[in-house]
Amino acid sequence: MLSDVADRFCGLSRPLDTAGAPVDEAALRRCLAHAWGTELLQAIATRQFHDEDELVRLSNTWGAVQTYYVGYHATQSLWVAKGNDRPTTHPKTQQIHCDLWVTTSSSLTPWAFAVGAAGVLNAPAGVTIDPDIHTWATCNRESCWSLAALVLRTTRNEALRERRHTRRESKRKDKRKAWLADEVERRSAGRRPRKEPTFALPMLSAPEKEALNAKLRAFTMLDYLFRVRIKTNYQDSAMFTDGPGTDRTTSARVATHLTSVAAATLLAHEARVADLVGWPMFLDWMDDWIERCIPSEFEVGAAMRRHLYPL
Repeated sequence: MLSDVADRFCGLSRPLDTAGAPVDEAALRRCLAHAWGTELLQAIATRQFHDEDELVRLSNTWGAVQTYYVGYHATQSLWVAKGNDRPTTHPKTQQIHCDLWVTTSSSLTPWAFAVGAAGVLNAPAGVTIDPDIHTWATCNRESCWSLAALVLRTTRNEALRERRHTRRESKRKDKRKAWLADEVERRSAGRRPRKEPTFALPMLSAPEKEALNAKLRAFTMLDYLFRVRIKTNYQDSAMFTDGPGTDRTTSARVATHLTSVAAATLLAHEARVADLVGWPMFLDWMDDWIERCIPSEFEVGAAMRRHLYPL
């Protein structure tokens, strides 16, 4: 996966980044260090526990969280490298990830792959998305992008349901506010006070629903990883400790895939950061961090892909 990403960055899918204000180098190096460090801890755990199924399952509950945070810090590093202040919230970082990949000229999947109000965006060339694919469909080369679109669509739909509920609550508050204002006028006119009614949650009209859908941005892999992070941390860690399979190899493969996603995500962002700050400076930072933080007996994380870079 890493060599594939590196090869595609040399082609037309490479975004053309332009710097903005002067870069806060200290903030940028902190973002990179957080991303590299998170990736390193994840990679070491994956390697150490690879043959211990029970520990792999437990480790995956954190590996899923770590994969999200690698993307989180990588996104922030690229944003800071473009001369911006580091975002301080998850929603803002996820919005920036969409801006950096989906709404640019990039077609580098899976980071540019997204689902928006109009459907799938930036699907790989030659891929046909099946909108009716079942959740339990087998994942293979033919179905993987349809399944990816499905999870992005369901992730976005969750956010859309929350927005619709918030809008309905707002309409109910407006209705109660109007009733209270009317009651003040009634009492001022000497009329008898009324008992405040129970205000039902109003329904939204079809145009209101469509307006909310149109306003909601496209959702990317980072949004899905955040959804998995929340579910794993707070709702259902059993999705990894009791699954996804009952054999002794499936969880190990999941762990390997998570570390591959984290490493490829970093490579994709590192190359764009290096374009902005200059490759010699970026690689000095990377080499310094590798020397200080990665034990010599572990060729993992940033050390494993250092040879892919030009200097």
